[in-house]
Amino acid sequence: MIAEQSNAKLQAAFFENLHRETTEPFSYSERAVERLRHEWIARQVAAAASGRVLDLGCSRGQLTAMLAQLRFDLTAVDVAPSAIGAARTRLRDQSVRFAAASALALPIASGRMDFVVAADGIYSWNLERDDRSRCLDEIHRILATSGRVLFTEHTRAFRFPEFVAEIEQHDFAIERVDYLYDRPWYQVESWFKMLQGNSWVRTARRSNAIARFLQRVGRVIGPRASRHICVLARRLTSRQS
Repeated sequence: MIAEQSNAKLQAAFFENLHRETTEPFSYSERAVERLRHEWIARQVAAAASGRVLDLGCSRGQLTAMLAQLRFDLTAVDVAPSAIGAARTRLRDQSVRFAAASALALPIASGRMDFVVAADGIYSWNLERDDRSRCLDEIHRILATSGRVLFTEHTRAFRFPEFVAEIEQHDFAIERVDYLYDRPWYQVESWFKMLQGNSWVRTARRSNAIARFLQRVGRVIGPRASRHICVLARRLTSRQS
């Protein structure tokens, strides 16, 4: 248990240092594929959510800003205080509650949330299996009866079944599984990185048209052409034995 707690703390320190030392980690605002991912998530939340919504792992608030336009009762949490500070500044004119906290111990009352967005979490937060289990238990705890959660994860296609199985093992019923067919874009982006000093490369990375074209290519190939799996799940009303 000591080692597991130490790993979670190390990851928290990693993300805090990343946000403290980098203006925008992961370049969410610049990269078209990330903007399109956030827009897709916001559309799913608009269609499926109600009442009180939590953006879990909100980073610097890029997705949070889109969710704030939906006029839900919105809370945003991230493990990195520096990220929360940046998100507060970004959304200073919006009525969003912010908290710096671990996903393994959320400062939220049981049954408080109607919908949780866990975008690129669980695996992307570099949690070990036991900590992922604690995180999933926390999401289950804070959800209202039959509340929903949208998980998205950036990982290899061979891990998709494992990801879905972990969610199901923590008393969630899977309502829908979607794929973003974005692996071709990430492959092309890896080529861009070798030429990232060129202005045309920066323009290409920002191009929604290129990102959408490569997504259409991915759809032809199928789910194995996805780096993102998206799972909409409902909290079961009672814990299984």
